[in-house]
Formats: sequence, structure tokens, C-alpha cells
Amino acid sequence: MTKKGQIRISFGVIFSIFLIIVFIFFAFKVIYSFVDLNKCIETGDFYDDFQDAIDQARESHSTNQPYDLSLGSTVDRICFVDLNSTGKGDENFPTSYSEGDNFFIIFNDDGCEQLSNFEFDNINITEITKDSNPNCFENENEITIIKSVYSRLVTVE
Repeated sequence: MTKKGQIRISFGVIFSIFLIIVFIFFAFKVIYSFVDLNKCIETGDFYDDFQDAIDQARESHSTNQPYDLSLGSTVDRICFVDLNSTGKGDENFPTSYSEGDNFFIIFNDDGCEQLSNFEFDNINITEITKDSNPNCFENENEITIIKSVYSRLVTVE
């Protein structure tokens, strides 16, 4: 009488293994979505911080302060645009925008396109876009926020 090795796995064990795999899959999916959400939050924080810098410059007598553009890996360029003027230069106007928008972001492949357009207050968009409309700046560079003594609005170079 010879005995052969036999493994019997019950249905409950197989179902438990399947559920563990499904839970692990959804856990990674949720973690990945939170990482993407964090990238979008950084973009939203940029709008608030930059508007605060513009407001500070506007309240001062005159200023010429640097502002560091560090928007993370999802942003390629930021652009100021005058939608009431014709386009000049190499960049194209944004594909979608709302009335009054004067700013948009060009994302690389994995950006937060729902946060791409915005309207900053107290900036002289005509002066910013006089040479190039839209006027774009590379991410991870430094721009300068300028307000002269005789101006009520702020410009960016």
C-alpha cells in the first residue's frame, strides 16, 4: 500500500487568498491616488502663495523681489496670458479658459489639468505680455515680482 501526497485546499482558504490580493491591490490604488492628490494640492498652494506675494508687492512703495518657482515634477511651465490681445511668440493660448483668466500652467504627462487656469488680481497683464503673449517661465526657475513707485499694479519678469 503506497501513499501519495495529496494537498487539499478548501474553498475558504482559496477565497481568503483571493480577498487578500484584492485588498492589497485596492490599498496600492488608494495610496497612488493620495500621491496624485498631493501633487494637485501643491499646485493649489502655489496660487495662494503667489497671490500673497503679489499683494505684498502691491502694498509696498516699490519692490523688486525674487520668487522661486518650484511646483513639483508635474509642472513644465507657467504662463501669463492676455486673452484680450493677439498671440505673439512661440507659445499657444490655453485650449480652455474662463472669462478673466490671465494665467495657465503647462503640465507634463501626469499633471492636474483641472487646476491649469487661474486669474491673479493686481497684476499688469498688458505689461507682462507686451513682448510675448503668452509669456511663459520654466518651472524650477526664479522670476522677479516688480512694482514701481508710479504703478498701482505688479509685473513679473
